[in-house]
Amino acid sequence: MMEYKRILAVGDVHGQYGKLVSLYSQLNFNPEEDLLIFLGDYIQGGDKPCEVLDWLMQHQQKNTIFIRGNTDQMILDAYKHSSAGSALWIPREKRQKMASVYYGFLASMPFSYEVIVENMSFFFCHAGIDSALPLEEQDPEDLLIYNGEVVTSQYNGSAVLVVGHTQVCKLIPGRYTPLVRGKVIMMDTSAKRLEGKLSCMDVLTGQVWQSS
Repeated sequence: MMEYKRILAVGDVHGQYGKLVSLYSQLNFNPEEDLLIFLGDYIQGGDKPCEVLDWLMQHQQKNTIFIRGNTDQMILDAYKHSSAGSALWIPREKRQKMASVYYGFLASMPFSYEVIVENMSFFFCHAGIDSALPLEEQDPEDLLIYNGEVVTSQYNGSAVLVVGHTQVCKLIPGRYTPLVRGKVIMMDTSAKRLEGKLSCMDVLTGQVWQSS
């Protein structure tokens, strides 16, 4: 098993291409030594969802993982059922491009990813888990939409959970930095808001980088 120098988790991008580029430029990511995990929701909220997806596809490389988010799943569902469905927040021409160009990429995204380092397990997913079930038996829908505040109050497992989806500022108004509660790390720091940031944390050390 590979030993990573850093395990980097990036919160919800939400179509914020400028914040994505700003954040990544600070990371000095080395795919030979580091692991980089994006936590999903790449498109809804900003005005450059296609630019974000183009960037992600161009950065598919060793030790880079793109977790699926609930808004990413909406695009897949809209394409599968030949309906705009709940993806109406995306302009029609961009929905069509996402369906035709990005479907395979979005469909390849896992619902979760687990890493074990020195007998410590880190479990990455978009939203959260059902604390009553083992990690390997989680329902994909829960991984996409579970409420982070509920997770932090109920979870007592041995793995460290790293999630996005629930904005930290909804738990602590005015906070736009990652939040650690027990063994849950919450990474959605409201990139889609004007005042919000896109954040990355090295979960091994707690070091944080944010978009400018």
